[in-house]
Amino acid sequence: CYFIIKDFKNALSSYKSAQQIIKRDKSNDALKIRTSYQIARTLSNLARHNNAIKEFESIYENYPLSEFADDAIFEVASLNLRQLNKPENSITLYQNLINNYPNSNHLDNTYIDLGNAYYNLQNYESAIKNYNYIISYFPNSPVIGDAVTGAQDSYLILGRTDEANSVVENYVNQNPESNFSVELLLKNADSYLVKEQPDKAINQFKIVIDKYPNDPLAANAYLGTGDAFLMKGNTNSAISYYERIATNYPNSNIASFSLVKLGEIYSSQNEYSKAEVTYRKAIRNYPESQETTTAYLGIGKTQENLDKIDSAKSNYQYIINNFPETAESDEAHNKLGRIVAAEGDVPSAITHFKSVIARRTDVVAAEAQYLIGWSHLSQDNYSMALEELLKVRYLYPRHEYWVYSSTLDAAICQEKLNNKDEAIKLYNIVLENNSGNQFSIEATAGLDRLRN
Repeated sequence: CYFIIKDFKNALSSYKSAQQIIKRDKSNDALKIRTSYQIARTLSNLARHNNAIKEFESIYENYPLSEFADDAIFEVASLNLRQLNKPENSITLYQNLINNYPNSNHLDNTYIDLGNAYYNLQNYESAIKNYNYIISYFPNSPVIGDAVTGAQDSYLILGRTDEANSVVENYVNQNPESNFSVELLLKNADSYLVKEQPDKAINQFKIVIDKYPNDPLAANAYLGTGDAFLMKGNTNSAISYYERIATNYPNSNIASFSLVKLGEIYSSQNEYSKAEVTYRKAIRNYPESQETTTAYLGIGKTQENLDKIDSAKSNYQYIINNFPETAESDEAHNKLGRIVAAEGDVPSAITHFKSVIARRTDVVAAEAQYLIGWSHLSQDNYSMALEELLKVRYLYPRHEYWVYSSTLDAAICQEKLNNKDEAIKLYNIVLENNSGNQFSIEATAGLDRLRN
């Protein structure tokens, strides 16, 4: 009971007491072994690894035919590998288990650990041999994913890229009905995306789409294919795959995400009405989704671009009121504050911006600080604007976009206040850190103004 509730100190004490009582009964070896095994496990949980090893060793050395013998060897091998960092010892013990207990339930884990031990010793050929043994003889083992990854990594280290790339496809071809085939294909495809190899990723995703269309994870293949086409710059093909997720897999846990992603793409293409419709579909069909707040924020942005300012304000306020602890709420504060500042209500705008600064220290807070200065600047309050804008450089130096945006506006304030030398200094700061972008263009224009 103590062991189950993880009170290992009391568990150890209880097992030790039981062990003393059992020793008097010389005929009950089974109970002795079981108690010894539990003592060893408890010692292991107490991080008394050497003591645990001695207890486990007493089992397989004294009772090699016991039902716990292979368990004990496996535990000692695992402790040597994971806790004592002695892969050579673990290899000997794992081989012992394989040779003497060929029917052990630990064989798949034994081979994966053997592979890992050889991998740690940089003996990649032996690692591959053990990983491939699992792939061939234990295709439905829970460790199959680790075996595939281990084999791929080992091949890559040895420079055998083609063999690394073929591991998953070979497994799928040999085990088309395996529960792990789709998972491995998706993982393989994702790895190609990470390596910015979209064509190879698409090939893997399409195997899932073509061969396993009814698998619950097939929707992820459509999502991944869309991502790969985006990486290739083929937006229309990406849209086609994203659209099919909500249509073909409406109950998928990524259906709402795909709709929000579509809305973002439509917005980037200036198709704001289409984006708004898509965001609303995400909210209507998946009201409890974690993407709901993102969809509301997207609606607000599209409405601004469609000059539906009152509707945008309502959406931003809805987010603030109903999702106050979210990142979207902070963005909504900045968006709504910018609108009301442009309408002339600077005090209300600053209240929004300060609520963001009170909660965050990241790029959104940097934007909020910039917007406080920008709000004062919009009302020609140059001295107050300058004071707030200069804070961005010192409070949020890592967020360069807002640093240079605020520096440019601060230079404009200095111009308006007839502090020509200070304005030149600020424009030069921007130019020293930027070239060939909008910041450098605006800074150069400012300097030209001051020289004329």
